[in-house]
Amino acid sequence: PTDVECMTSFLAYSSHKEWIMLNLSGCYIQDHGIQILHHGLDSRGIVISKLWLGKNGLTKLSSSLVSDITICCNVKVLSLQGNDTIGENNDLYQMLSHPSSQLERLIMNNIGLSSMAASKLFMSIGCKLKVLGISYNNITDDACDIITETIRNNTCLVKLRMWGNQISSRSVQSILQSFDENYTLEVLGLPRYSELVEKKLTQQQEEINKIRKICKCEVELDITFW
Repeated sequence: PTDVECMTSFLAYSSHKEWIMLNLSGCYIQDHGIQILHHGLDSRGIVISKLWLGKNGLTKLSSSLVSDITICCNVKVLSLQGNDTIGENNDLYQMLSHPSSQLERLIMNNIGLSSMAASKLFMSIGCKLKVLGISYNNITDDACDIITETIRNNTCLVKLRMWGNQISSRSVQSILQSFDENYTLEVLGLPRYSELVEKKLTQQQEEINKIRKICKCEVELDITFW
């Protein structure tokens, strides 16, 4: 048996059903490994609080299985960092909108996420996700209308990091306008711009925090560029 088969059997038949973390990052289990993991964990009543699946060669063929594992194991923190194309399948986002989902933190940095996929991701965000990392993808201005609308209406998301994407400063200014109605987001990670543009965006941040203070909101917005 392979390492992933041995590990899955151990989890499935162990008397201990609640695990703080399962870290498979860099193990290169690929889509076949996810199939084995899904078969071994499905309907076993196993709880995995943190599931790290980064850099495993996973593709969009694994999307629905990853979503199923996340839901059935009550995963709260999921990392898919470095798995090219896995975000291009809509099945992946079922874990965000499913009523039984417990997912609070989702890391999807460097997975080749397109603007279309990012739009579908933001449209699927429910009321439990608090931290979202989508840095170093292929997200452009095409997704910014959906991002803006999501920020305007979401009251749960606390940290959103979008470093290293192809989002123009004009679109970022539009996104910041949504903060007139959002008082919960604390951290916003943006791509690098010129010194002048970053200074203007920082000034917008200061204005947002002034408004929050007037509204007696104790949460300040912190914008970082990377």
